Amino acid sequence: MSEGEHGADDPACGPWEALGLLVLGLVIAGVAARLPTTPSTFVGAVQPLVMFLGWIGPAYALASWRGRDPLVAHAVIRPVDGRLPAALVSLAVLALFVGGWVGWARWSGVPATGDPGEVTRTAIEWLLWGTLFVALPEEYFFRGVLQPALDRPGQRALRVLGADLGRGALLGAVAFGASHVLLDLVTTGATSPLRAATFFPALWFAWLRARTGSVVPAVLAHGVANAVFVACRDLFDAM
Repeated sequence: MSEGEHGADDPACGPWEALGLLVLGLVIAGVAARLPTTPSTFVGAVQPLVMFLGWIGPAYALASWRGRDPLVAHAVIRPVDGRLPAALVSLAVLALFVGGWVGWARWSGVPATGDPGEVTRTAIEWLLWGTLFVALPEEYFFRGVLQPALDRPGQRALRVLGADLGRGALLGAVAFGASHVLLDLVTTGATSPLRAATFFPALWFAWLRARTGSVVPAVLAHGVANAVFVACRDLFDAM
């Protein structure tokens, strides 16, 4: 069946296939995370690419094998609906995050000890590098592949600010948070509650995917959120 014979929101794979791709992605990401990260070495230079391809490659290949256009089927090349509501909600979420972080730091008596210039430089680097090698592959898989695959046809969806959220949004967010914890445990033997808390921004990214019909806004939001997190963390580096 060609891409034109599929509906715009038809998933490119079934739920069990998507879970299999999740396991494969985690295995590849775990191997990549254990590779040396020194940029001056060949392995260090290709390490981000290995992780990038681990999340995108298998799902892309499966969709192509079935005669689907992966970029269309996985909501990369799609019309973006509801841009203004998506932007306003995203700005509100980011403002709440920054306000909460700064408020907690002041309540706890933690001073802002990071150098503003260095914090800004690091945040910009994270915005560029992190959007390409972290946000793009993760959103391609978790929101472009996993979320629609785990939705049940004809299911009752929860209407939230103009977006219909099915079980794929919730289960995808659970898988997103769990994968961060699991990768930490596999690669370093330890993790942090902040890693499990990635469940909450994943709900935001899932909402963007459902509201706009595209993963592109989720990629951009993910990249900006990572950069803002790094800036807040480095500014209050005693935390």
